[in-house]
Amino acid sequence: VLKGPQALYFGKNSTGGVISFRSADPGDSLEVKANASYEFESREKRGELIFSTPLGATAGFRLAGLYSNSQGIFTNTATPQAGFGGKAPFYTRLGGGESYLVRATLLWKPDPSFTARLKANFGRDNMRQGGLNQLAYCPDGTGSLSPAFNFFHPTENCTFDKTVNFIDMDPAAYPGIRNNGVPFLKLRQNFCSLDLNWDINPELSLNAVTGLYDSKADTMINGTFTGYSGPAITADNIFKRREVTQELRLDSDFSNSQINFTLGGFYQDSKISNDFTLGGNTALALPATLIKGLSTIDVESISLFGQLRWKPSDQIEFAGGARWQDEKRGLSVLNRLTNLPVAV
Repeated sequence: VLKGPQALYFGKNSTGGVISFRSADPGDSLEVKANASYEFESREKRGELIFSTPLGATAGFRLAGLYSNSQGIFTNTATPQAGFGGKAPFYTRLGGGESYLVRATLLWKPDPSFTARLKANFGRDNMRQGGLNQLAYCPDGTGSLSPAFNFFHPTENCTFDKTVNFIDMDPAAYPGIRNNGVPFLKLRQNFCSLDLNWDINPELSLNAVTGLYDSKADTMINGTFTGYSGPAITADNIFKRREVTQELRLDSDFSNSQINFTLGGFYQDSKISNDFTLGGNTALALPATLIKGLSTIDVESISLFGQLRWKPSDQIEFAGGARWQDEKRGLSVLNRLTNLPVAV
């Protein structure tokens, strides 16, 4: 944990400091480790596997994986009100899901002055019920908003406990709704890093870090979290982020000088998009699609940074540095109902 601010080395988003996490590298001997567990409260099955082995005298490989399947701790007792777009819930237990995580590490050290480390990570999370909330305080009671439409389920107790009421959406009332009207949240994350370290000589070292990141959050939810009548709206989002980064850093360690330095540069190119659909409940005489839009943000960032360190004695060191950054962001929006570039 690096105390903030850390803007010199880690950029503008590190005012409060930085948490640096480094996963294990391959060792110099064969390692196999397996764990299996079961958690009764959430009915979760979980397994982990680690395999690590040297590849000759200069390389090593390590694979770590995790699988988890949980039904969640909440019991869903909802039943739908007939004729208002609701459907009996597919899941009678909520809060859980299925997750896969895999990380592979390849380490190569052909000589003492050079090290190459490649780490690739793949994650998948398929959660039961997107946007899960629980009613825990209802100061105005649980009465209906109209003589017919009922937001609250008749058994709703507005208590923070392990019982919730969430209905699904009937596709007949929401034409084109995905996943047969069952709310969901699917997360995908792929990211890898290539870390190259070269000791040019005993007094100068060069480090290069290349990063790749690709993520997708795909979700469809009951837009107003109703527990009895079908919601007036549904929210459907596909959020994506793709990113490439490159950093170079040169460090000195002069044995016969009180002054040393760090020089570096950073480049980032990323694209963020959000494909959003707001659906309507046709059982309430609303249009099947209320809003449909696509927003895209392109980011390009370049940074240069440097630091001088003066150590007049073993007990005292003075350090001063500066960072320059130029960042450009471009936003484009599209109304996909009219195909016009206007915000929705």
